[in-house]
Amino acid sequence: MGRRWLLLGALAAGLAAGDGLPSGASGQEAGAAAPAGAARGAPVELLAVDDLTCAAQGAAGGSVLAIADGEEIRAAEVLPLLFLTHTELVYAALEQAVRRRLMIKEARRLCVRIGADQVEKSVAAVLKAQSDEFELAAGPGRDFEQYILERYGTTSAAYRAAVRDQVMEELFLARVIRYQARLEERIQVRVIVVEGMDAACEIAGKLDEGANFAALARAQSIDRSAAQGGLLPPVARDCPHPLLQGAASLKPGERAELSSIPGKSGELFRILRLEKELPADARPYSEQAADIEQELETRVIDPFELTEWDRRARERYRIEVRMGRA
Repeated sequence: MGRRWLLLGALAAGLAAGDGLPSGASGQEAGAAAPAGAARGAPVELLAVDDLTCAAQGAAGGSVLAIADGEEIRAAEVLPLLFLTHTELVYAALEQAVRRRLMIKEARRLCVRIGADQVEKSVAAVLKAQSDEFELAAGPGRDFEQYILERYGTTSAAYRAAVRDQVMEELFLARVIRYQARLEERIQVRVIVVEGMDAACEIAGKLDEGANFAALARAQSIDRSAAQGGLLPPVARDCPHPLLQGAASLKPGERAELSSIPGKSGELFRILRLEKELPADARPYSEQAADIEQELETRVIDPFELTEWDRRARERYRIEVRMGRA
């Protein structure tokens, strides 16, 4: 079901029938739906680190995944095997866990909140999409809940709780990223990226003659922003990404000097224009929440924004990766 659900199997395994909740954790802490008496739309308190990761921690340690001739095989025994055979997958899961911890710290610091109804609506949408995908692959008549039981060894309710944890993480992360960016002065640029200097010079010449930047970006740029006419999301003026080299000194409407940037398969060439400057908005999250929600409806978090948020979060908090040490 895609990288997004890398940890879902482990989460579900940690909630398998018979495992129960970790000692001292309530159903709501583990990601269960809000109590029936809770007001719809009321703010959801950000879960503590241990609460939000309790299912994954349970799966990583004591969960029994199989029984071989009467001997239990626990999740802790499987992790070293995964590390040896699927190292990249384990590192990707570790990255997700680190990001989750940083997101929680930042959400607390910035007082970010989301609505309970929004969480449940998002969970329902994810489960509906997964159920539809399953039916398309397995054919009509196959029971999705039975598949969850067979595939993950857990009930649909426990699986839903694991999905809810993942959805909560994504909802909070998007809002933390967007709000944190709005607290600083930002710039927004358009770029065109091509493979050869001759092509770049030709495009620059057309722009000098008055050609439409967005149209040229859609037609010729190989950057993922081409579909948006080369428009990148707003980022802090001091963003060090090579794609933005020279942008900080420009005024709206000005172009940076044509320059080369590193690409996966060699040197690329970039044409950049500053579109606009956005002032910092220091208002608390509660006063910006409506604007942020409207933004997210029309423009989801771009990988460029996530990369920049990661960089800033890792500057604020000390990260030490120990996995793989002798």
